[in-house]
Amino acid sequence: MNKVHGSKDEDKKMLCGDYLNAFIDSCKTYGVVIKKIKLQLFGVWCTFCVSLMLFPAIQSNVKMVRQTFVNDNGTETEQTITFSEEFEMKGYWTSIFTFLSFNLFACLGNLTSEWIKWPGPNRVWIPIVLRAFILIPVYLLCNYQPIGFERKFPVYIQNDVVFIIAGVVMAFTSGYYSSLTMMYGPKEVEPSMMGRAGMMMAFFLVLGITSGVNLSLLLQRLVTTKAEIG
Repeated sequence: MNKVHGSKDEDKKMLCGDYLNAFIDSCKTYGVVIKKIKLQLFGVWCTFCVSLMLFPAIQSNVKMVRQTFVNDNGTETEQTITFSEEFEMKGYWTSIFTFLSFNLFACLGNLTSEWIKWPGPNRVWIPIVLRAFILIPVYLLCNYQPIGFERKFPVYIQNDVVFIIAGVVMAFTSGYYSSLTMMYGPKEVEPSMMGRAGMMMAFFLVLGITSGVNLSLLLQRLVTTKAEIG
């Protein structure tokens, strides 16, 4: 009986050791995969992070620009420029130029990546970074007015067309570069590692979404302050 129990303990130790070695080898393999696709991982993270920073939290709170006009009797009135005030009051402004625009042009960006693949896997991060440095300031300089908050600085972009174009560019590039980086990633490793590469790309995609949602709150704090009641 002692011999039998002893042999079973040795088997258990060997099995635990095998599992440990397999885990270490798996970690090393993931390390190799990360080194080979680090640019693509950064690209997919940055793409989704910027997209979720701006949409929908910032984009849905950008209001139509109003200008002050002096009437013949000397009184001042605020009027919208591009569309009627009723257009915004009924929710068409946000519905069309935030939600419909983003989903439509993001879908077109996804489809475009099937035929146009530019730039290559080693340089795709460059336009993704430029996208972040251009779009984030443009959105914040537009008429971003969340309910219950006041801006810390004036609205510098007094044109609704600029906001509409920025929304189209942000949505299209979100769909295009997210698809492009997701396609590039697994192709940069050996066939035996493609599964792991896909898992890492999916992980960084979710990480980008999580980062973007939380950073949108930081952007709001940077631009606005709570309005005083009364």
